[in-house]
Amino acid sequence: MAQEAVLPSESAAVVGEAVIDVQGVSKVYTSREGPVRALDDISLTLRRGEFVSLVGPSGCGKSTFLTLVSGLIPHSGGSIRVHGREVTEPVTELGFVFQSPTLLEWRSAIDNVMLQAEARNLSREEARKQARTLLRSIGLEGFERHHPSELSGGMAQRVAICRALLHDPDLLLMDEPFGALDALTRDQMGLDLQRLCLERGASVLFVTHSVPEAVFLSDRVAVMSPRPGRIEEVIDIDLPRPRTLAARETPSYIAYGKRIMDIFLRSGVLKEA
Repeated sequence: MAQEAVLPSESAAVVGEAVIDVQGVSKVYTSREGPVRALDDISLTLRRGEFVSLVGPSGCGKSTFLTLVSGLIPHSGGSIRVHGREVTEPVTELGFVFQSPTLLEWRSAIDNVMLQAEARNLSREEARKQARTLLRSIGLEGFERHHPSELSGGMAQRVAICRALLHDPDLLLMDEPFGALDALTRDQMGLDLQRLCLERGASVLFVTHSVPEAVFLSDRVAVMSPRPGRIEEVIDIDLPRPRTLAARETPSYIAYGKRIMDIFLRSGVLKEA
């Protein structure tokens, strides 16, 4: 009889300085019915070169957490530090990829990427070279002059990723960027993202509803509870990189997914008959 995979207790992830350090953070919204606590006592550290995913049920505050870290909205309690500085306003040195590509329909792919250069007053000549390099690296060579209506959903999301990377940030926040894509395109985007992150040494905080996707991409997975969102457990993913799709057939990969699903069962996110 096959033995159950044994999961290592320590991560093989890069252990470097903290890029994001969140301690005891909460977020409370006001509503007509009274205060709504979206997040409660969240603590999490993302170190240089790490890929950390947040997984949890809808409404548990995963996207809210990203906007707090980016400084786009204020937190209600606790401490958030990015690159060692307390977050009290929008953090401009990071890249943010949203659920939707949010491309301007009247601009070509490369001109949508160049929005980042215009917003940051970067050298247009150098930024355009970088934009072409990024588009080529992610499989969009020959599509630079195409408009969003001429691109597939996966191609449009690739453009959005290139836009977020144009200023060469060392920190990338990604809010379920592959959620609207078909399964095959999603697999390819995961492979492309892994390669880009390894090449650039970027640190990534990634939101997803997909447990398999989180295990495949991550050095650590933070499993969240229903609202108010709390971190139930942080799981180290000790799988060698670069990872191929064949890694999804290994006993360790399967065991990690089962461990996360067991947490959802214990916390009531999933209910078996």
